[in-house]
Amino acid sequence: MSSQDLFDLDFLIVGSGAGALTAAIRAHDLGLKTLIVEKSAFYGGTSAMSGGSLWIPNNHLMARAGVSDSEEEALTYLTTITKGEVEESRLRRYVRKSPDMLRYLDQRGDLRCNALEKYADYYPGVSGAKPGARTVEAQRFTTLRLGWDLMRLRPPHPGCVTFGMFHMSAADAYRIIRGDWRVYLGMIKNAALYMAGLPLRIFAPRSTRVTLGNALVAALRLAVKKRGIPLWLNAPAIKLLVERQRVVGAVVERDGRRISINAKQGVLLGSGGFENNPVLRQQYLPKPTSTDWSAANKHNTGDALQMTEALRPALALMDVRGGRLRRWCWVRRSPVRWCLRRACRTACL
Repeated sequence: MSSQDLFDLDFLIVGSGAGALTAAIRAHDLGLKTLIVEKSAFYGGTSAMSGGSLWIPNNHLMARAGVSDSEEEALTYLTTITKGEVEESRLRRYVRKSPDMLRYLDQRGDLRCNALEKYADYYPGVSGAKPGARTVEAQRFTTLRLGWDLMRLRPPHPGCVTFGMFHMSAADAYRIIRGDWRVYLGMIKNAALYMAGLPLRIFAPRSTRVTLGNALVAALRLAVKKRGIPLWLNAPAIKLLVERQRVVGAVVERDGRRISINAKQGVLLGSGGFENNPVLRQQYLPKPTSTDWSAANKHNTGDALQMTEALRPALALMDVRGGRLRRWCWVRRSPVRWCLRRACRTACL
């Protein structure tokens, strides 16, 4: 193997969804030389296709919305709905640190969000629940700020785009349901701006004024870009490098070559779920099951699970209960392990 096939850095991130991008931002700000690798031709993963809302209790935006909150109320709510399936220490840490993550991004201008005042907690009858404002969404984002990188932003799910062209926020959807006529003025404005940019349609068929998951990922991508953090597309991680039962890097395939990447502070696997892996669906999901039933990112094939299988990682909550597929995150122990894992989990919630 030639010297050009070897890379040395501090931290390697596999995947390019909201959690992965947030982790990259934090790692860079801690002084770590960081690299993001994404196996598809588009960045953003499932996050870009999703509604992009973040559930952040006791966040700094709630006061403006006139909703009070506390760590105690949020912990009571989470403890009740998880029914002992999640350690209280984990819930407590999430409640304490997720608002810090949101404030951190906001203060640096990396991510601007609005609190959804009328977006109630999913279990409104549970003690500690709030009628709204714990859920936040990214503000509308103009992808022209990304330059040519706007071409590689993963398209949103078709259900998130009006007429296949215009983007609507969760707040807009609420106003439509409520019959607020002012939202139609916003739609007219979006249509007018879309038509005014007709020359752009050659390169960007959809509106460049995005919302939901596209807005979340685009804002984080811009923050990553400003920091000079490299993002490799079409570069799947195919194998973890292990020494003495510790992950020290990974093998990444790029341009037909295999590159060994040494990561001094570890590897974060933020590469999505396994919705399009028939074997893993049969192993973990209720029967019958089929990849044909999934509307998820087609590149979600459970690569992280397969790469770590030999290491026997501690997996939990891999089943489906209460109508939700529980997610998992596995990070090598390192000095920055905790803050990066918190950032990843918070952004992916």
